[in-house]
Amino acid sequence: MHSYFIRPVTAAAAAGAIVTTFGLASAGTAQAAARHGLVQPVYATTQAGYLAGNGASNRFRFVTATFTVTSCSDPAASHGWTGNGVEIGANSLAWTAAISAGCDNGSGAPVSYQTVDAGHANAPVPLSIDPAAGTSLTMSIYYSRQTGLVYVTVTDNDTGDTDIRTHLVGGLAAYYGAEIRSVLGGTVSAPSASVRTALFSRCALTTYHGARGSVLGRWPTSQIIATSTGLAGGTVIANAPVLWNGGRQFGVWERTTA
Repeated sequence: MHSYFIRPVTAAAAAGAIVTTFGLASAGTAQAAARHGLVQPVYATTQAGYLAGNGASNRFRFVTATFTVTSCSDPAASHGWTGNGVEIGANSLAWTAAISAGCDNGSGAPVSYQTVDAGHANAPVPLSIDPAAGTSLTMSIYYSRQTGLVYVTVTDNDTGDTDIRTHLVGGLAAYYGAEIRSVLGGTVSAPSASVRTALFSRCALTTYHGARGSVLGRWPTSQIIATSTGLAGGTVIANAPVLWNGGRQFGVWERTTA
């Protein structure tokens, strides 16, 4: 594994590294996987956002999104939200790469990435960047099939601080599906009014064959809805019901039904 350090790793970032959630189960059918545009939702207990490539028909080499870093005193953090991030390999338990950023407790938000190679889960790696609450953060993951390297990049758009890491995967990775999402964990409680966990913008994806798009593109796209059971019949914890700007933007909200 190789790393390019722009800033030194802080103790707070290392201690607060966010462990990401891999292998989101897809509710898509073979018919849905063959379609483009929005298809039926998928359900989870700890994630809300959007999943591109519902099924194993699409492999993604690039994902990026921008959002504002949240303070740990924000109401979202009081009701179960733990972080925001992006992932390739969201339909696979064998090959995944994900980045997550938590909340800022006064010393900056912890940011970390984690990979799974051929079914082997590697330990989370804290990044050296520690963005402050209220700042704009851009994160991206790029997989080069030519070199076998995964490039993880996080930039604080307010300060210009950037951390770039590379991870050498063993074998030819198959990153089925890409995801942009908020993560929930621990004790989830219902806010008195809907609370936004993230406003994602500049969302962009690229497949192995070079097809490009936003959350929408030449692949099926599903909204990820967090429910109490992880099933359609559960009470809604968080969701992202609206895409706008051609699928480049959406918000995730914790709901009063949690």
